[in-house]
Amino acid sequence: MGTYSIIVASNKSEDQQFFRSIADLDSWHFRFAQNFSELLQFAANKVPDVLVIDENLPDEGAEAIVSMIRSMPSLIDVALVVMTDERQGDFFRRLASAGADEFCRRPLETHILRVRLSSLGRRTRQLSLTTQQKEVAKNLFRIVAHDVSNLFINFEVFIRSVERGQDPEAQQKRLVRAKKTLSEVRELLRNVKTLDAMRSESLVLDLVPVSIQDCIEKVSDVYADRMTDKRVRLAVDWQVDPSTMVKADAPSLKHQVIGNILTNAIKFSYPDSEIKITVKDDPDYVMIGIRDHGVGIKSDLAKSLFDEQKSQSTIGTAGEKGTGYGMPLAYQFVKAYKGRLEVVSQTQDESPDDHGTEFRIYIPKHHLQAA
Repeated sequence: MGTYSIIVASNKSEDQQFFRSIADLDSWHFRFAQNFSELLQFAANKVPDVLVIDENLPDEGAEAIVSMIRSMPSLIDVALVVMTDERQGDFFRRLASAGADEFCRRPLETHILRVRLSSLGRRTRQLSLTTQQKEVAKNLFRIVAHDVSNLFINFEVFIRSVERGQDPEAQQKRLVRAKKTLSEVRELLRNVKTLDAMRSESLVLDLVPVSIQDCIEKVSDVYADRMTDKRVRLAVDWQVDPSTMVKADAPSLKHQVIGNILTNAIKFSYPDSEIKITVKDDPDYVMIGIRDHGVGIKSDLAKSLFDEQKSQSTIGTAGEKGTGYGMPLAYQFVKAYKGRLEVVSQTQDESPDDHGTEFRIYIPKHHLQAA
């Protein structure tokens, strides 16, 4: 029948004895509350699959308790059973209207109650799973929309260059970049299944040797027009052998990690400033630092920068908009690589001469095995 978590709220000793006997038969996990306050305490520690309450529970009447339970977001989908001595239809109609799912008339019957509780426990878990799937789908849509939007800005830059009537050679170079961007969009969309797994917390990435040089060059090329359009220079300082490999997932490292961070750096950089990518050796990791000289991040915002529950979007120096999901996503992927992501930042108020932000991405090295 399955094992479910059930809270029984009753101050009647015979009720507790009856449910303890069922627990012995089915290995269900029961918790017994004497009143409504205890019920809430138990539910706060662990949301149950089923709530069983006595119609005469102390503190409040059954109808008021059912209504209060259904007003609580954490308990809204939990199956709710009312034990009663009543036989009147009006009583049942009022409680059903308030949110009760089932009624158990005394004397309680073991077989019937076991079947009902199993059915209700399954229903609660199915509802919970459906709610989680909806949230996963919603977050997945936000993520894909965010990253595709980042890439399509490059097409807008290309279109503006055509409208300005740039010379054919310059337009041809931008057209080549636009085609590469289209390939990156296709790769990102092929990566949707990986993103779906990430959001459902079931992601197990296939960590393989990845060329940092290849990732940085491709991302730099994709965003070159955007940097040109904003008059932002990009410098890369290789303090390790450019052929060094890391253990990661190439599509997500390009798009969701380096791409998101570089986009952020461009967004918050001032015209005629520089973004510097530094690649360093760090014992068991390779550190990729992406440093801008832009507005900087206030310390209170930096603390929650990687928390998707507190996603924050700030307008860029040229009025660029964002979603606030880029940094939490980058953080999750770096964790999946068994690496870490850090941020160091100073605002103009804190350091007028040396303001800006540096993201430091630490990714485990790929060590070549001896032949």
